[in-house]
Amino acid sequence: MRTLSGFVVALLLFASVSSSTAQPRSDRHLDLEVEPLAYAFGGAGGHVGVQVDAWKYEAEVFGLTIPQSLHGNDNFTATPLGVEFHFERRFDDGPGGFYTGPEVGVVRHELKHDASGTSERHMRYSVGVRGGYTWYPGLGNLYISPVVGVSYTLNGSDVTIEGDTFESAPVDPWGTVGIGWSFE
Repeated sequence: MRTLSGFVVALLLFASVSSSTAQPRSDRHLDLEVEPLAYAFGGAGGHVGVQVDAWKYEAEVFGLTIPQSLHGNDNFTATPLGVEFHFERRFDDGPGGFYTGPEVGVVRHELKHDASGTSERHMRYSVGVRGGYTWYPGLGNLYISPVVGVSYTLNGSDVTIEGDTFESAPVDPWGTVGIGWSFE
């Protein structure tokens, strides 16, 4: 996963040297995006998206280790690995600006009981809504996209391992920032 992410970063750098310094001139383009937050949590994350007029269709792959301070369950390490599909409606003319839309996801959620080393994997399915803003800072077709959302896990449940319970809420608010490059 890290090799693929390194390739994407190298591709973005190459494109920045060989491209113009303006944001995409059309409402039809391909986007490649990474999420630095996933890397900060020992994982990786990337998106491939196609914008067609006001709609962007995007596939995301991610994996990371969620800190105990965020999932709130002592004695456990939580490591999701998943894929999501996003359907985003843009509200401004052009590729930048505000957007919102639904998402669906499939995640293999690995839970490790820290004291015993015992782990279990559970497949989880989710639906949600997301919204954010895409900003082109004027460095070629580079963009920054902060996004927040809320997901509902369709089959989430508490998991007990070695007498300790990992509690899961069905509703999960979240936020991140994507950094990407648009290709016309």
